[in-house]
Amino acid sequence: MIYFDSLCCGMDTVILSRSLSTKGVERLSGLMLPEAGRPIRSDIIYVGDGEQIAALLCDADPEKIVTVFCSGPLPNGVSLPAKANVISCNMPLPALHNRLSENLARLAEWENALSAVLPGKDYLFHLLQCAASLTDCSFFLIDSCFNIVASGQATDRMRDITQPDTHQRLSPAQINKLFGQLLASGVPTGAANIYQISYRMCPLRDQDRTLGHLLIAGADPDGWAESFSHLLSKRLTACLRASDKSLDVLRDDPFRLFIDRMYVYYRQNPRHLMADMLKLPIATGPWIRFLIISFEDSAAPLSELFPKVNAIFSSSNVTVYDGKIVVLLSFSKSARVDEKECGLEALEELLQAHNGFAILSNACTLEKGIRTEYIQSREVLDMIPKLRLEADKRCARLNRYLGYYTIHLCASHLMEEFGHDRLVYFAYPEILNLTRYDMQNNTDLRDFLFYYVVNDCNVTQTAKFLHMHRNTVLYKLNKIKELVGISLDASAEKTGILHSCQVLRYMERVQNQQASLLDDAIEYTPKH
Repeated sequence: MIYFDSLCCGMDTVILSRSLSTKGVERLSGLMLPEAGRPIRSDIIYVGDGEQIAALLCDADPEKIVTVFCSGPLPNGVSLPAKANVISCNMPLPALHNRLSENLARLAEWENALSAVLPGKDYLFHLLQCAASLTDCSFFLIDSCFNIVASGQATDRMRDITQPDTHQRLSPAQINKLFGQLLASGVPTGAANIYQISYRMCPLRDQDRTLGHLLIAGADPDGWAESFSHLLSKRLTACLRASDKSLDVLRDDPFRLFIDRMYVYYRQNPRHLMADMLKLPIATGPWIRFLIISFEDSAAPLSELFPKVNAIFSSSNVTVYDGKIVVLLSFSKSARVDEKECGLEALEELLQAHNGFAILSNACTLEKGIRTEYIQSREVLDMIPKLRLEADKRCARLNRYLGYYTIHLCASHLMEEFGHDRLVYFAYPEILNLTRYDMQNNTDLRDFLFYYVVNDCNVTQTAKFLHMHRNTVLYKLNKIKELVGISLDASAEKTGILHSCQVLRYMERVQNQQASLLDDAIEYTPKH
């Protein structure tokens, strides 16, 4: 089929009106100017001026499909047959005919190029690579867990949509940011534009079954990639159908599907969340907490570690999703957590043995709360190895990291609001100057101040926490007061210091921006 979206590609600014009864022309023999007395055929696209098209429509059989392109608007009072496809364009007739001929020639060229890729070893890769070379866009075949199964990349600048550590996975959060508001099916059909790159994801369907998704990324101002997707999707679907290979790997695991829908589907269909919870293999109580576990730096494969986690939480729903193990802890009477009873002590031993980390969400009951707690926990989990608020524990509580997560959300929207990505403007200038002093003199006064405030500004408690002599703590305090003249008397001041230290620690440890702290022109001169 020749789709009208493909046929009209690059003509958005000249199209005056569309009245379509079909998506395209099933079989196309060519273009033709209307001729009086000749039978009207469904496999011909007729191109003419207003009077010619009006006369042709009057003679058309209302039970047969007729497709016409009109140069200029149709005359007033023209009645359109029920099965007519009529597109009016603000173009002279010769230019309109030539543009349609050029578009058809390009589609034929693409069709021939794709047909030249013969089935065999690495067929999907070669097919996508061919598509990339023809359109200067990148194409990714992905499954419903956002794994990239095959790809064809046009340029290196497209690689920034994959994670820098693996270059082989799109996280659910990245998909969510790329497409924003998605349809109820969880598959976006509209295009977003980020950093001048257009993104579009198309489902590959075999009747009522989704085989996978095609993600297209590239600078495509005229929309040719979308047109090309029709040709490419047809071949990808045929290949997956012929091999009986579905990339919809979630269909047999209700809990995994539940987690997969957390980012997008339940945002559009919040009432379905609670209904899907009733379908989980293990029934849940009124209070729930998410436990998300990562073994990314472990020498043992996840397939070996999953059964051990599953054995610890045998009475809970457990699944593997996006390279993490997700556990749904359920509580019937209260949300209180007994670490030994819930299995967290056994998990801590497993995490220590295999270099893993975990995050335990806050308790929740409402459908909005369930989504929020999962998404927060999933994003905070990546920060734990870098921040390590409790050096002797690998299973962290979400509430300990919410201050950093608030900063993380600010960082996500900073460029949009202020036109730069400099988080230092959310910190006290005094703390920034103290950081500069540390960097220039190889000291740790700012981190010391952070732990001093965390320990309620108690000298004895701080000395014990940092394994320092009490006199060393007092010396460092006096040095800080001498350098920046900061006061620790008011509780509001302590809160501001704590927040400022968190901002700068986030920049250094999560964003890796330590050197840039020397560049910002924020100065503070203490009063004497």
